[in-house]
Amino acid sequence: MSYPLDFASYSMEFSDGQRSNKFYHATLVVAANQSAIIVRRWGKIGQPGELKIDKFAIQKKAESEFEKLLQSKLGKGYTTKSSNIKQVNTQDELRLAFGPAVWPRLPGSALQHIVADIDVSGRRELNPPRYDENGKWLGEPPARVFSRTEIEKARQAQAEADRMEAAKTYASNPRFGLF
Repeated sequence: MSYPLDFASYSMEFSDGQRSNKFYHATLVVAANQSAIIVRRWGKIGQPGELKIDKFAIQKKAESEFEKLLQSKLGKGYTTKSSNIKQVNTQDELRLAFGPAVWPRLPGSALQHIVADIDVSGRRELNPPRYDENGKWLGEPPARVFSRTEIEKARQAQAEADRMEAAKTYASNPRFGLF
């Protein structure tokens, strides 16, 4: 059993008074075996936001990365709305600590990293974030645009393949077309 878990969570918001109203939540969970995860959630206020999880085998590395994240956001003008540091002793307490916005989205591999014997049946792995933490679009690469000559070559190749397939079919069946 990997309980108790050390749980630290910080919620921050940024507003420039005009259009930018963003949130950033960072959570550090450290297991008794010193493995840890950092769960980051960010986006526009009122939206579910993006989610990213980092796994660490060494507690000290996770703690230093967590501190860097917090200092980076505070340096960019985010204000701390709430912080929560506690010890979690059961799966129900862990679920409540993460809350309804994060718990259902946590992948099984992240949970098993900190609690090896937790039941993760039915959990999916995360899709990669669509936006980075600064709001920059990370989405799919732009679609490839084909030139007219490439399209014409592809059509000719397909027509030739169709002719070859028809000739092969006719040759393999001497009674083809005789009804």
